[in-house]
Amino acid sequence: MFSLTAHRLTDPCPTLIDSLQGIVTFAEDALDKEIATHEVEQGWLTRLLALGHDLLEAFFAASGDGDVGDHLELEDGRILKRLAPRPRAYRSLFGEFEIHRMVYAQREGQRIEAIPLDARLKLPEVCPSYLLQSWNEQLMVDLPYAHANALLERLLGLRQSVQTLERQQEALSTAVTAFWEQHPAPPPDEEGAIIVNTVDGKGGAMRASETDGQRGKKKIALLGSVDTIDRNERTPDEVLEALFADAATPHEKPSTARPKPTQDSRLFGAQ
Repeated sequence: MFSLTAHRLTDPCPTLIDSLQGIVTFAEDALDKEIATHEVEQGWLTRLLALGHDLLEAFFAASGDGDVGDHLELEDGRILKRLAPRPRAYRSLFGEFEIHRMVYAQREGQRIEAIPLDARLKLPEVCPSYLLQSWNEQLMVDLPYAHANALLERLLGLRQSVQTLERQQEALSTAVTAFWEQHPAPPPDEEGAIIVNTVDGKGGAMRASETDGQRGKKKIALLGSVDTIDRNERTPDEVLEALFADAATPHEKPSTARPKPTQDSRLFGAQ
């Protein structure tokens, strides 16, 4: 294992304490100048994001470059050679970074087989951080990609492209099958008597690049769910009341509670 360049974040970035003091000083000035509270909030947010960037930059600097020596022995006994350092982009909630780290391979020009710093810091293979990917994913559930992107840019001053969000969504979708395969099947005695398949489709316009320049073509995205439910046994009068009841007229409650779908429903999607 390689050793850390520094054990304190203030070693590679001695201005951190000054940045912290600057936030306090800003608050004190706001009191003296009677600055509006919402302006104080915005000022703090801007300064805290800048401080977060400085902290993360100091964290990367203190972590070193992952140099474990001229050679690295793998678990299978193979020996890899240290190559020239390779930079990589890293995009976090606090902004953009470039991390320089040592890489190891059989020789220059061959596939890189080990990057000790990436492994130690558990960095994702792609540029966005895992936390940023999580925020992106939660926003993309409810918003179009462009709107999700604009919201994060407004909140954090962070710029991403819509294409980046599309690629992230496509990459995350590949984990669906593996997720369901490792998900244990529900006990048979907890399943309902009826299998329910639900499917909903949404058509979307295709890009010209997807149709060889032809316009007006669409593709459909499908989302389905499979679950089970027990029979809803009702009397003839209860069926008639459910079909023809006047919403403004009070009616008696059913003699039995309506069954609920099992909690272990399975989702699937296609396009």
